[in-house]
Amino acid sequence: MWLLIKNKVRALWNKNEGLGTVEMVIILAVLVGLALLFRHYLIDLAQKFFEGVFGSDRVKDIHGDNFLPQINIDTGSGGGTN
Repeated sequence: MWLLIKNKVRALWNKNEGLGTVEMVIILAVLVGLALLFRHYLIDLAQKFFEGVFGSDRVKDIHGDNFLPQINIDTGSGGGTN
């Protein structure tokens, strides 16, 4: 019985198939989806971690969706010359 299990495990171990591109893309898509789904929790977790390491006075509060830098695009009256 043990010999049969040992041979099955060895055959599985020696299998030369690797992960294909499709499998890697699916795994990456699932991980990105989970990160987006739980982004607020992950941000809070990271902030609490860094507050514990560096102290709360050295960590910037990034709660909410407005923690990304704002980019102002001037759509002025088109005063340029052609």
